[in-house]
Amino acid sequence: MHALRRDQLRGTRRARLSLGQVGVRISPVGVPVATREMIQRSGYYSGIGAWHLSSNEKRLVSHPMPKVISIHEYTLKPGVDEAQFERAIQKARDRGLLRLPGLVEYHFVKGIRGSRRGRYAAIWVYESKEAWENLWGPPDQPRREQDYPENWKVWENEVLAPFLDRDPDKIEFTAYEEW
Repeated sequence: MHALRRDQLRGTRRARLSLGQVGVRISPVGVPVATREMIQRSGYYSGIGAWHLSSNEKRLVSHPMPKVISIHEYTLKPGVDEAQFERAIQKARDRGLLRLPGLVEYHFVKGIRGSRRGRYAAIWVYESKEAWENLWGPPDQPRREQDYPENWKVWENEVLAPFLDRDPDKIEFTAYEEW
């Protein structure tokens, strides 16, 4: 575990890095994100891992926190207008349907080479295995569809279902844990 002492924080009043000091960006799901490189450039610290204030707010602590990265493969129904699908995804983002506790980032991609060339996928990045399990249940006991967050039900049933070749809850996916 790495830590910064209060005097190393260049005079910040409560031993807290402000968003501007580090150059934090806001992720697509509205979560402040500071990469190691941002913190390094700021001159505050050059360690690795996640950052939080210690319980007494006297030092900034870095610790490794493996993320869960889930890749969902989307296959569109024959005849679906890809531009319409992409617009539906953008509207879902704008509506806030993709804001989930513990989801720190997501990406929508389209294959340009390989076995999934021309097909879509979503990459979901969760802050930890615990956050992922809180949403979806442990791998051996997945949460039932009716117990999903309400916005995820809308995402699957109203946004994805009209475009996909199968029930959105039956798509091919793999969840990976960093090591």
